[in-house]
Amino acid sequence: MQPVEKAEYIFNSNSLDGVTLSYDQTKSLVLGEIDPLAVEEIEAPGGEVYESAVVSSHLDALNFVLSYPRAKQLGEALVREIHSKCLRDVLVAPGEYREHNPRVPISFHVDYTEVPDLMKLMGAMLAKGPEWNEDQEIFAWKMHHELCGIHPFVEGNGRTARLLMNLIRTRFGLRFELVSLEEKDTYIQMINDYIRRRSEL
Repeated sequence: MQPVEKAEYIFNSNSLDGVTLSYDQTKSLVLGEIDPLAVEEIEAPGGEVYESAVVSSHLDALNFVLSYPRAKQLGEALVREIHSKCLRDVLVAPGEYREHNPRVPISFHVDYTEVPDLMKLMGAMLAKGPEWNEDQEIFAWKMHHELCGIHPFVEGNGRTARLLMNLIRTRFGLRFELVSLEEKDTYIQMINDYIRRRSEL
């Protein structure tokens, strides 16, 4: 993946999670035109101020996913590691599960007391891989939807889920999936539909 492609991926993934930095600001950080160590905070076009780590840490996590050994087993620890890298220097305790329910109501989440057990189950699903008759692309999306539904972290669940999905996809030789900001409504509806169907089982 070329640096400009990485910038496009990070810009869209961050934007889906509500980060309002522009594409040009994101690209400058990814290409090293802005040093995140020298410029710790950046003001977005709308006036919001973000730590530059919201891009630089995301880039570290993306590079981690792109270089993850194909022979290495997937599991719960991997999810926490992706989140830890993606939100490093952004959250106080990246990789740690939330200990309360979301302050702002969302259409899908589980109670925080259920998170550890559900993540263990999801980790087992990751380690097992797709069923013999299950499409690999569907499995990658299913793991994405499962993580979004559990919503295990205080912040960065979407970014982590998309990185996890792409790690699975590349392991199976599938193309890297970029979910654009323009697709947000359809994307959120797809997640909601999955969570609703799962709850009806």
